[in-house]
Amino acid sequence: MGVGEIISFLREKPGARVALSGHARPDADSLGACFALADILLSRGYRAILPNPGFIQEKFHFLIRRELIVETVDSRWWNDQDIMGVIDCGEISRLPDANRDAASALPVFNIDHHVSSPGVGRAIWIESSASSSSEMIFRLARAAGWSLSPSAAQSLWTGIVADTGRFSQENVTPESLEAALGCLLAGASPVLTDTNLFQSVGQGERRLQGRMLDRLDMLAGGRLAASWVGMDDFREFELEPAGSYDLINLLRGIVGVEAAILFSDVGAGIKVSVRTKGPHDAARIMARFDGGGHARAAGCSIRKSLEEAWRLVLSSVLDDFFPETEAGVIPDISVPAANCNQTDGKGNAPGIRNRIRGSESLLRPPRSPI
Repeated sequence: MGVGEIISFLREKPGARVALSGHARPDADSLGACFALADILLSRGYRAILPNPGFIQEKFHFLIRRELIVETVDSRWWNDQDIMGVIDCGEISRLPDANRDAASALPVFNIDHHVSSPGVGRAIWIESSASSSSEMIFRLARAAGWSLSPSAAQSLWTGIVADTGRFSQENVTPESLEAALGCLLAGASPVLTDTNLFQSVGQGERRLQGRMLDRLDMLAGGRLAASWVGMDDFREFELEPAGSYDLINLLRGIVGVEAAILFSDVGAGIKVSVRTKGPHDAARIMARFDGGGHARAAGCSIRKSLEEAWRLVLSSVLDDFFPETEAGVIPDISVPAANCNQTDGKGNAPGIRNRIRGSESLLRPPRSPI
């Protein structure tokens, strides 16, 4: 199964009404691929739209075309759709809740690059060697002879740049660079993407990053970095828990770190994000908890308390990545009842220690505004 099957599936349904959905908590690649594909299909006479995309972080707003989004739809709306495209996601359970039933009822085509994706639908193109789903949408358009508008090119450029870490990761290939060049030639602006994704951080997001770093634990001789954020942190800094806020990359970027793990209480369980370097396979670890992703970036959701998820995942990671680490080294965390729904009055969860410097002092309170 490949790009040819997707092209054939679409050409069998000219002018179809197409509902496009990425995964829940959409990132730059999911949004970029979906908006670009909607733009491309509209130019070919299809009626494409994105229902229920979910919370979109402010830094991605430059990609949004409001006319392509329907925020709330009912069963009657879904009954009017002809087909569904599942993009940057290869299983129904990862879709936004409101889109899952439709994915089981409508004819579906599926485009994704996650190595752990089983695939869903009648026409499936899963290619784990692709840098991003945005690269795959570019290759789809090229194979079908469809041109890119500047808007579609911008969306695809953004997805490729984000998922390759600005062309710095192992998933950079001649094919991904060729797709990036094609986007530039079609009118994408690198400055627009860089300004929005990497040079614009809100005060709340920056303070959340500081709170997360205050809780940093360094394990396995400094090769494993772990931290967490809770619902009270999101409320205090007026942030949506569904956002990413670049927290995990701050952990991965610490000198000497081979694996980084972030635990986020998002109100409906604990979201676990893993990033790795070298030989460590993040997707394999996350598959043990019904998650998935890539060798260097993966995640899962665990319906346990933060303390239980912390110990369960760290034990698995230490056993697998760093088996020489002595047993019993996992530090305890003490999270108030209801998964961080209480604080010490200053926004801090009491009992959490700052171990990055070997200190046993309690966390510093939030800094006063300058």
